[in-house]
Amino acid sequence: MTTPADWTAADCLFVFGSLMDRDVLGLVAGMDVNSLELQAVTVSGYHQSEVAEESYPVLVAQEGSRCSGMLIRGLTSVALERILFFEGEEYLLSPISVNPLCTSDSPVDAYYFRDAGVYTVRPNAWSFEAWQSQHKQSFLVASRAYMDLFGSMTAAEADEHWLALANQSEESGCVDRDELVAG
Repeated sequence: MTTPADWTAADCLFVFGSLMDRDVLGLVAGMDVNSLELQAVTVSGYHQSEVAEESYPVLVAQEGSRCSGMLIRGLTSVALERILFFEGEEYLLSPISVNPLCTSDSPVDAYYFRDAGVYTVRPNAWSFEAWQSQHKQSFLVASRAYMDLFGSMTAAEADEHWLALANQSEESGCVDRDELVAG
């Protein structure tokens, strides 16, 4: 598995969920997205499925399916470390081959965040456009607060912290869980 210490700006990251949003990507990576090379791609044999009680997806293998996403080039090792923190222990950085939308381009080897098997996955297809219109604003609020923990906690500690806050908020009826839990 690649680690931030092994990562070079030439390595590619395939994203298929909230990190396709330029605002979320910039916040999480801690980089100006204009300094990154972003390319629309697809991956064969997978589709995006909703995670139960969350607003983000996982990739699920399904023969004959095709999933849209974005290939990112130019991430620094620190940016990858921040993204690893954001994704937490629920995802594993794994290799994948993606297909640029321009059919004359060859497939590209990249990394993506594979579900580590901890989520309950709904059969519903996840929609980036629906996520942007329904969840983006609260997700950005939660992500800002979550990323403020980077460097002072591990991802596991940050997840525990946010789950405790989410549970307290749900009990008091003050805040929607989606506004607190970003990991």
